[in-house]
Amino acid sequence: MRLYDEKVNFWAACPQLLLVNDIKDYWRKDKSRDHKESSDFLWKIVLCYHPESDLYNISTKELHCFGDKFDSVIESNKNVIDILRDALIPQELKSLDEWNKKMKDRDTFLTQQTYTFGYIDDEGREYKDNTKSLDEMLARTSKLYDNLKLVKEEVEKMNSKVAVESKSKGWGDRNDF
Repeated sequence: MRLYDEKVNFWAACPQLLLVNDIKDYWRKDKSRDHKESSDFLWKIVLCYHPESDLYNISTKELHCFGDKFDSVIESNKNVIDILRDALIPQELKSLDEWNKKMKDRDTFLTQQTYTFGYIDDEGREYKDNTKSLDEMLARTSKLYDNLKLVKEEVEKMNSKVAVESKSKGWGDRNDF
């Protein structure tokens, strides 16, 4: 799937979004030729947050797209971004995205843990045996990934069904994102 073409203006690709007042206000504020600045910004949002984007799984994607001013850029345009994400990304994909983030956090947490077999250090601090807890967490992690895989498969089935149903429709009748 091609989510971005630098020759295509976002507003030409998604004119229906101008029906939303906050989006239209954002569009009106852009005084660049053909609203190119806002178009480029919204394409970057799509590239960062759409699950079928090539950038989607890159943990530092926002930094690559927006540079070190990412936090201020996102915060000042949060409403527009939220509306765009709601319009372009179905809830099940947003939920799947959150689940992926949680699993990534879990993996990071587990890799930072070390086994302690219960001891008291030189300063008198007691460290309890955590081997059982860590082993249980690691065992549950594989079950969580199995469940995540099932959810992804269901989402893919749903997306392929939607794709088949929408093939006969034209650009204006479907969401090509």
